[in-house]
Amino acid sequence: MSASLFNEIICDSQNNYFSVEDGILYNKEKTSIILCFQNNYTSIIIPETVESVRRAVFAGHLLENITFNSKLRVLSESFLEGSHIVNVTIPDTVISLGNSAFARCKYLNTVVIGKGITIIPESCFRSSNISNITLNDRITTIKASAFYECFNLKYMKLPKSLINIEGDCFPRDVILDFPEDAPFAFANQSLLYNGNKTVIYMRFSELEHYDIPSSVSTISNGLFSYLGKLKSINFQSNSNLTSILNGAFWGCGNLETFDFPNNLTYIGNYAFRDCNSLKTIYFPDSLVTINVYAFQTCRKLTEVRFGRNIRFISVTFYGCGALETVIFEGSAGTEIELDSFIYRVSKGAFSTALYMRLLKEIYADYKYIIKNMNICI
Repeated sequence: MSASLFNEIICDSQNNYFSVEDGILYNKEKTSIILCFQNNYTSIIIPETVESVRRAVFAGHLLENITFNSKLRVLSESFLEGSHIVNVTIPDTVISLGNSAFARCKYLNTVVIGKGITIIPESCFRSSNISNITLNDRITTIKASAFYECFNLKYMKLPKSLINIEGDCFPRDVILDFPEDAPFAFANQSLLYNGNKTVIYMRFSELEHYDIPSSVSTISNGLFSYLGKLKSINFQSNSNLTSILNGAFWGCGNLETFDFPNNLTYIGNYAFRDCNSLKTIYFPDSLVTINVYAFQTCRKLTEVRFGRNIRFISVTFYGCGALETVIFEGSAGTEIELDSFIYRVSKGAFSTALYMRLLKEIYADYKYIIKNMNICI
């Protein structure tokens, strides 16, 4: 529910569940702020009884200053998203921040994170104007896109307690100040890894070619996304790569070929979306799952060859209008065939015409197969 739908709310004093004061809706005990109907407040003091602020309560408001109380524990998802807040000091009593809590705060400058917070959640400060942040010495995790597109954030001192980071969690031109014994490593191509180089978290460079060490098992969310100059990714023959996560190569328009390593099992959502220079794709036998829209609108893609262990294909090649040839290895030599080991091919996995051709050429009575493979048309 959005408070913008209302000009005023009146709550009966005998109501056993809610109360209203100065245009703010609380639960009866006033321990939680549920909605704020006055979006012209420029400053607000959180009442001493309040322990939580619900989702998007002050999102999009003109609020510039907020004073927290000494009992507050939970600041929910998007609670200040898009507001005019300038400086924030989160009290030590707060133990939980929601996703996108301060996202798109275009006036936000300085933030101090209190000692109760151990996780900076997904997209917490995404696309905000933040230029200075102080992290407490108990932060263990910074989630995906937490500081993505925070272009004014040029320096971050990271605490010794930090042990987990996720893809695209920092702006690409930030200087990261890690403790000496931090469990992270930079490579000479300005890629940020975990300590033993099994996961690539972030890219701080824009190169045409990247060499991926054999130790890497995971390419994180959005790692090479929108890198227009990228032409090739080179894997070693003994590569241990198993997972390419969501949006990893989204929008790499000059990526012409991609040699998938032999241990790859999983390709995430939108992983190669809009890679418009890809023409042929050969998947290894190890690949099991290709998630939704993984190769959406790869407009020059004409041929796809699957290995022997593929199990799930879901809305994968939507918008690939040039795709004409699909080969499933282990078939009887026909150009298009689905064997019994494939659990599900969802409608939208291929273009509509190719999808129907797949079914009709494989089975005489494709309605039976649709029913038994849980495919909806």
